Amino acid sequence: MSTVTVPQLKDYLHLIHDSDDTRIQALINAAESYVLAFVRHDSLELDESDIDAPSVPDAVTHAVKMIVEARGYADPDTAQTIMAAAEALLTPWIKGFACA
Repeated sequence: MSTVTVPQLKDYLHLIHDSDDTRIQALINAAESYVLAFVRHDSLELDESDIDAPSVPDAVTHAVKMIVEARGYADPDTAQTIMAAAEALLTPWIKGFACA
């Protein structure tokens, strides 16, 4: 289940060409796997405020975009800062943490 589509990610990164679409999808998949491991959940549908239709929190979706940017498009120094910010967005959703 992709929380972010290739077109959404391209819009976030301000990319207009299609030559990286396969690479972008692979980066999205890797970012989502990273997020699942980080928050220690089996699904990114972490917002259970509507028990009948759990959803992916906006913070988690944004963190996926940031991780793709850090791992695929940022220089090493900037990537480290972006990853720290993404992890800060994800921290409240870690299983066993306050709101997870």
